[in-house]
Amino acid sequence: MRLRELSNSQDQLDTESQEKIDRRYDNSGDLAKLQEAMPKFIKLCRHMLNLPRVPRIIFINDERDARYHHSFGRFDPYRNKIFVNTWKRHTMDILRTLAHELVHFKQSLKKGAHNLDGSTGSVDENQANAVAGTIMRQWGINNRKFFKA
Repeated sequence: MRLRELSNSQDQLDTESQEKIDRRYDNSGDLAKLQEAMPKFIKLCRHMLNLPRVPRIIFINDERDARYHHSFGRFDPYRNKIFVNTWKRHTMDILRTLAHELVHFKQSLKKGAHNLDGSTGSVDENQANAVAGTIMRQWGINNRKFFKA
């Protein structure tokens, strides 16, 4: 899968917190909305989760990837990367997935990568779902325009 760095216009993400966002995006989805939201959303997540840094974030727009992983997002604690699939998804849903995976990143910082349990119904998974929901409610207060289809 070919991934490209975001354009230099998005490099302001790197100056404050060294985030690198990779993307592979085709004509589906609304890339402009996602690019507009990302700097502020990452800042909010870092604040709410008290993150010292953010792992590399890779956006994928691929139906096969979603089917293969049975998921739209995953955190790889051993490679320190978050993968978010954007295929046929609303911007707010993409952001919620990113928040969920950032919670898993935070958990790995506290517990260590080998102690994470992402299985359905586990304490880690339930916490990631709950905290991502809280982040999205906070995000929605000041960012209502992203709820539009």
